[in-house]
Amino acid sequence: MSALLDYIEEQQDIAEQLCMVLEAIDALHDADIDRRACEGLIFIARDMAQRLDANLCGEKLPKGGEA
Repeated sequence: MSALLDYIEEQQDIAEQLCMVLEAIDALHDADIDRRACEGLIFIARDMAQRLDANLCGEKLPKGGEA
């Protein structure tokens, strides 16, 4: 079960980082800062969301205590 918990913790770390990126996008947008900066962060956020989606697919979850 430890492998599954470790795997879940890794996904939580990605989710926390994604939240920070989204907060940065929001702050830049509110401050009317360079649009390219927001676009770059949106690209990063999209990649992180896609990784989370792929990582949480049932086929990738650790089975039998192995990651």
